[in-house]
Amino acid sequence: MKAIGMYLIVLGHFFSIGHKLIYVFSVPLFFIISGFLSKRVSNQKEFWKKLWYNLALPMIIITLLAYSVRTLGDIVLGRYNIGELIKLPINLVLGMWNIFKECWFIYTLILIKIVFQYTRGYIIDLVLTLLFLLISWIIYIEEFVILGYNIQHNPSSLINLFCCYPFFMIGFYMSKFKIYLNSYKVTPKTIIYFLSSLVCVYICYLYNGDVKMYTADFGDNIFLYLLGGVSGTAMIFFICKYLERYNLGWLRTISVGSILILGFHIFLVQILRKIFNEPSFLDYVWSLLILFIFIPIITFTQKYLPLLIGKYRTK
Repeated sequence: MKAIGMYLIVLGHFFSIGHKLIYVFSVPLFFIISGFLSKRVSNQKEFWKKLWYNLALPMIIITLLAYSVRTLGDIVLGRYNIGELIKLPINLVLGMWNIFKECWFIYTLILIKIVFQYTRGYIIDLVLTLLFLLISWIIYIEEFVILGYNIQHNPSSLINLFCCYPFFMIGFYMSKFKIYLNSYKVTPKTIIYFLSSLVCVYICYLYNGDVKMYTADFGDNIFLYLLGGVSGTAMIFFICKYLERYNLGWLRTISVGSILILGFHIFLVQILRKIFNEPSFLDYVWSLLILFIFIPIITFTQKYLPLLIGKYRTK
């Protein structure tokens, strides 16, 4: 599912035909998957060690590399503001989108995992999820200025925590049905389930407005926001169950190296968009091509630079 999710993320950044429909569920999909694969551990040292090597360290390296490339381009074009360099440390701590760009998701996920690790029990999980949804709604309707930043106009991973956490928890509680979901077999009814999920996603797209989770914007209706994310995830689940019969190894490679793709795919998207500047269905092909380009890069990274994709993931 992560590989298909990554394809949708790449496609969404082309801002092509249907990208607003994709935004309904593409990012929620990743948080639901993350929650599904997460568990609370008793060994706190092991928790922080894995968090550092699997997420934090790769995120820091990839973010700074991508930021350096963008900065070099701005310097060459004569549009770099030295004030940005001065604000870099505080922007890193706050998880500002203008620094992390596509890696905002990783920073937010790290924060969610910390909250998740140190809160226990069904009641606490429910209360915290509802509280975070309420905070998301308040942020949406009010303008707040924190440390000189208007949080509606300066997207931050810290703020995005509130609108993303509910999907993570949905994924976590879905994992209680892991045996059933893993053993699910495609039947003639699967197409009905798939189409039903697709219809739900489309209805949410029509009536909820734009979903932009990187700015903590859930659209016009928080219920449709949640329904769209869950329905889209179900839709991708049925697609993946169909693809299981083909044993496509390259999908697993993409899943392992998803953090690399997340951090650097945008440069390829920008190059292709300059060449083919009009949105078209050809963007769907380019998005797949970008994933294939990353396969040998991921394979090389696994062997020689494992820290870039998470130390523990290479074992």
